[in-house]
Amino acid sequence: MEVILGALLVAAGALLLSRAPTVSHKSLAALLSVGVMWLIALAQYTWARPRMSAATKELDLVNRQPGDARFDILRRWHKTYVALDFVRVTLGLAALGLWV
Repeated sequence: MEVILGALLVAAGALLLSRAPTVSHKSLAALLSVGVMWLIALAQYTWARPRMSAATKELDLVNRQPGDARFDILRRWHKTYVALDFVRVTLGLAALGLWV
């Protein structure tokens, strides 16, 4: 859903900017921020999430075995996913600040 809504938001923003009589640098930067947010959401959906799901296969998340290396792999992918989310939130706040 994030990927679809993000694509619609980027398209709508580009359409609005193309029809504006004058376009400020702030508006272009905000649209660029939204576009990068969409690309990150796409990367999370197609790259990070499938690898994180593959890392959880056949893992018993309740009765963990101490020292299981598969949990290190899962932690690494989860940290990557959360870092990408943090970048998206930061870009979203920047876009809001530029448009306001």
